[in-house]
Amino acid sequence: MRSALNKTDTALCLAPGVWITSNFLKPAECQEILGLAEALGFRLASQEGRHKGEVEIIRTDISNRWADRLSTIDFGTTALRGTRYLFQPHFEVYQYIPDQIDEPHLDIPVPIQNDIRSTHTFLVYLQDECV
Repeated sequence: MRSALNKTDTALCLAPGVWITSNFLKPAECQEILGLAEALGFRLASQEGRHKGEVEIIRTDISNRWADRLSTIDFGTTALRGTRYLFQPHFEVYQYIPDQIDEPHLDIPVPIQNDIRSTHTFLVYLQDECV
């Protein structure tokens, strides 16, 4: 897979509705998100079945940047090409330490803007290379 920072980005379909791409964030963006999360302070997740630290960040500039970048990725289908995605302005950052887990669950639709509700969950994993 090519980096998700180029105009010719591609995504690999793992299953219907599930795609993966690499290097979606630049290293400085990883540091920005980690810095914001650490400044706010991780707290133990309060929901049943979620055993990890979490923090909620509200940054429209970041969610708009992600939406813009996602619209440049080639998902291998003309139906999705050039789609402009809407992101809610808040997102959660999770911190796992050994033996912490997130049990299988379904995310419920949440309001994004006006009468528009979410239909998908967007996950970004920050791996050791981002630290």
